Amino acid sequence: MKNNSDISFKIICSLEELIAAYNVRFTVFCEEQNIPYYIETGENELNRIHILGMQGNEPIATGRMCVINGWLKFERIAVRKAWRSRRIGSKLVNYMVNTGKDMGIFKYKLHAQVSNKEFYKRLGFKTKGKIFIEAGIEHILMIRKDDTSEYLENKRSGK
Repeated sequence: MKNNSDISFKIICSLEELIAAYNVRFTVFCEEQNIPYYIETGENELNRIHILGMQGNEPIATGRMCVINGWLKFERIAVRKAWRSRRIGSKLVNYMVNTGKDMGIFKYKLHAQVSNKEFYKRLGFKTKGKIFIEAGIEHILMIRKDDTSEYLENKRSGK
């Protein structure tokens, strides 16, 4: 397995890339976590921004997001098992946050599996509300609000 330096993330813009993202999602959610395929896909797919993480020609991570009432909601964040514990998930979420900032959105939310709560806390998310069940798994709402002035200053100064 190669190192993390040649990993890239991009907004999906072709059917081939979307299929690669589905392969990652179905492996993680359906095969590993036993979530039924019909839950993993739905009518929302076409209304989402999909992200794909690649290492060379190999799809290794994916996520999707959408704007809801001024918040950028992150969904279906997945990293293939062989790539976990290598900061790929952190890089993916940071890419999604930066994409949101480029869109002018500085508030983010997600439904985190409770087992991943600490991962998202390390990325600046805070828990909100009570645990609930989604797809048969315990989840909790997590939110993050970033300072717009710091981002705008960095953009102005070329950082």
